Amino acid sequence: MNCYVHRERAAIGLCIWCGRGLCEECAVEMDSVLACRHRCEMDVQQVQRVRRLSVHQATVGKRNLQTRKTLNVMCGVALLAGGATATMASFTHGSHVPNAVGIWVAILGGILVVFALGTKIPAERPCPKCGHELHGTPGERCPKCGHAVLRS
Repeated sequence: MNCYVHRERAAIGLCIWCGRGLCEECAVEMDSVLACRHRCEMDVQQVQRVRRLSVHQATVGKRNLQTRKTLNVMCGVALLAGGATATMASFTHGSHVPNAVGIWVAILGGILVVFALGTKIPAERPCPKCGHELHGTPGERCPKCGHAVLRS
C-alpha cells in the first residue's frame, strides 16, 4: 500500500480517522495511533480526549458502584435489625399481634440486602504488559502501551 498523497512512497500505516495510507511525512502519531498530518489531527485529538475521559469515568463509576453496594448492604442490615427489634418489642410487651410496621421494615431491609449483594461490579482487566486498567477501553490494543489485548 502506498501513501494517499505521495503515491510513490510506501505507507507506514493507516489514518485511524479516514483510513488513508500514510507515509512518514504525512503521518503524525497520537497516543499510539496514526492520523493525517494537518487533515485529521484535530478530529483524532478530540476522539482520543473523549476516550481517555471515558476510561476515567468507567473507573470512577466502578468505585461509585462499590460504594453504593456497601451503603445498600449497611442500610438493609440496619432496616432488618430495626424491623426485627420493633417486632420483638411488640411481643415482649404482651401483645399477641406482631407490629406490622416492624415486619414490613424487616422485609424491606432483607430485600435491600439481597438486591445489594446481587449487584455485579465489573471485573478489573489489567493489561498483561503494563498493568493499565482496560475496563471500558475500546479496540484491540492497550491505549497506554499498545500491547495486543484478547477480548472475552
